[in-house]
Amino acid sequence: IYEHSEVVGLTCQPDGSWEVLLQLPSGGSHVVKAKKIINCAGLWAERIGDFAGVHTPCTVIQHQYVITEPIPEVKEYHAKHGHQLPVIR
Repeated sequence: IYEHSEVVGLTCQPDGSWEVLLQLPSGGSHVVKAKKIINCAGLWAERIGDFAGVHTPCTVIQHQYVITEPIPEVKEYHAKHGHQLPVIR
């Protein structure tokens, strides 16, 4: 496990394994070889997906909150369409 290290590149090898290029806190770099990778990069998930050549359908939303009091326009939408909107952004 490499803590406080940034993934700066991913390369898929012919055998299906991966080489993960890390930028270490010391300023150096290191390559980790892996059979599988898991993208759990949170706010940076789309960037990591791009490294792997994979479209990651995600939207970065910081400080999201939901108002739980009735909103007249939303109430009207519900009455007109018969369903509610899950979250308004």
